[in-house]
Amino acid sequence: MECKNWSSKVDRREFDDLAAKLERRRGRANLGFLVSVGGFTAGVHSAQSAGRKDSQLIVLIDGPDLKRLVEATDRDSVLAELHQRAVISTRSSG
Repeated sequence: MECKNWSSKVDRREFDDLAAKLERRRGRANLGFLVSVGGFTAGVHSAQSAGRKDSQLIVLIDGPDLKRLVEATDRDSVLAELHQRAVISTRSSG
């Protein structure tokens, strides 16, 4: 998991950095969470939509998502929704 408490949006370099960290785990970690209260640039969303060459998946969590997760009585369902959104985003590219 990577968390960025920046005042501006997180850009693609941070997404690519997390993806590289997952790749270095050699299959032991295929799910990552990139949390940014300030949101993400369009480049991050396009990188997520481009998918990865293996089963790797990065779930993006922005400020409103984080607030919803913290305030939820059923955090599992919120996490499941965020995961599903990432899966759909990745599949929409191909």
